[in-house]
Amino acid sequence: MEYAPRWLRKLVGNVAASADSLQGEAELGCHVFQNEETAEWEVTLFAEPSTWGGRLAQSNGSPVLSVDVYAIVQAFDRVYEFRWQTAVLSANDDLGPHLSIEGECHGHAVWLRVLSEKPAVLSGAESLASFL
Repeated sequence: MEYAPRWLRKLVGNVAASADSLQGEAELGCHVFQNEETAEWEVTLFAEPSTWGGRLAQSNGSPVLSVDVYAIVQAFDRVYEFRWQTAVLSANDDLGPHLSIEGECHGHAVWLRVLSEKPAVLSGAESLASFL
């Protein structure tokens, strides 16, 4: 995203800091969108596909993440909903398994999703490092 307010970058950084890869280094991706009708900020964080292991024993796929859920809740001023979806609901479900948190941060409505892997269709996603 070309412009994101400082408070939003801080929120995303705090949430990203709560995620640890259990299989070596994991790159996180980020997608941010502000809904013009509701002014709600939609933030999606996901693990980027990666390769790990030695030259002879490489594995490809999404890294396994461990997320400190309590730290995510504390990053918000208020939390209205906190949900965990364990599986894909239908063919139209682009997010798949994910945490979903709706709340407020610095007086702004935020819908945060933490996905287990990068969705197949996600325009405007960037690496977390370039977002922060």
